[in-house]
Amino acid sequence: MKRFIDFVEENAVSLCVVILSLFATYFAIKSIAFLAPNNHFTLQADAFLHHTLAVVNPPGSLNDLAFFHNQYFVPFGPLPAILLLPFVAVFGTSVDQAWLGYVLAALSFLLVYRIAGNLHIKSRGTRLWLALSFIFGSVYISLVVLPISAFLVQVVTVFFLLLSIDEFLRKKRFFIIGLYIGLAILVRDIIGIAVIFFLYEIAFLPSIKNKIVALTKLFIPIIVCSILLFAFNYVRFGTILDNGYDHNISHGEDLLLSRKVGFFSPMHIPGNLYLMFFKAPDPVKLYDVNYVLKPPYLHVDPWGLGIFFTTPLFLYLLFLDLKEKYAKASLLTVGAMLIPTLTYYAYGVWQYGYRHAVDFYPFLFLLLIPLFRDKMPMRAKWLIIYSIVFNFSYMLSLWGVYFFHQQ
Repeated sequence: MKRFIDFVEENAVSLCVVILSLFATYFAIKSIAFLAPNNHFTLQADAFLHHTLAVVNPPGSLNDLAFFHNQYFVPFGPLPAILLLPFVAVFGTSVDQAWLGYVLAALSFLLVYRIAGNLHIKSRGTRLWLALSFIFGSVYISLVVLPISAFLVQVVTVFFLLLSIDEFLRKKRFFIIGLYIGLAILVRDIIGIAVIFFLYEIAFLPSIKNKIVALTKLFIPIIVCSILLFAFNYVRFGTILDNGYDHNISHGEDLLLSRKVGFFSPMHIPGNLYLMFFKAPDPVKLYDVNYVLKPPYLHVDPWGLGIFFTTPLFLYLLFLDLKEKYAKASLLTVGAMLIPTLTYYAYGVWQYGYRHAVDFYPFLFLLLIPLFRDKMPMRAKWLIIYSIVFNFSYMLSLWGVYFFHQQ
């Protein structure tokens, strides 16, 4: 009990920020209760229970569903639905899949806190601030709050990436690491690129035998999970590489025009770079012909918002020390994951911030965390507080909802 009291006394400010962030999350979720929530994974779990892969009872809104051979399918990996299976078996399709996101977000907060400790951040207060930054001081929180299945996919994926990093830093059991990466692939196949981080580290093991053993342990669960995903795709769409996204019936004209350039194309790189790094909030004008502004003065573009607006703590990466133990492996992994991200046609559309970057946030934080090993300066804490306030203030503005202004 004394240790707990000491912990609270030492970290009163950061704990208050945690509590206030939780309240803000609750009110943000309540503020968008008018939105019809996606429940794709509940429907997929229900389909599994009916011994089929097609949606048994399609919802009123067919957004983000794939239509193929007169049936509707969920164009995402099966793992979130598998995690929901026992609850859907008991409570039926009334299960709200959003709760899976809430639980995994809470566990991810704890994982970031523990990963910071594994990277020799001795101050428990600094670990709390870093976890706050990851969950609440970034676009990640919008993926938790907004009831959209594509966002839940990323919450689940990031959770398994954090598990793999935590396992690597603590015990380095490569079979377990491979299992976590394999499970992430069963959520979002492109995330398999993250295995590069662990391959880089395996390359520096002391002997050929150790490398072969580590590689075997790493890839066995990845291969098994990949085969399961291929089988899931093949049974539904007749080919192992079609996850259903080609049959998505909810694409608007804007995305269809982008796709004409190519699903993955170098032509998309400038647009993605602009949205990722340079896109600022837009002014709310009183008149279209000038810059006389009216409340709430700013709103965000549904195509995206630069990561330095949503997570200004990333500015500290300018002081990155490449001599840090995992810096090169992390940079290599982020660079590899950027290739499909920057060449992808669906830049955004109804997202807060640049959400595709969240896929490699765990590795960006591996670069960021050691910068605060000695002490987290007050200006860094203020940046985190600013980002939390900014994100909660503007992430719902896509629907005209602001914490500080009533439309």
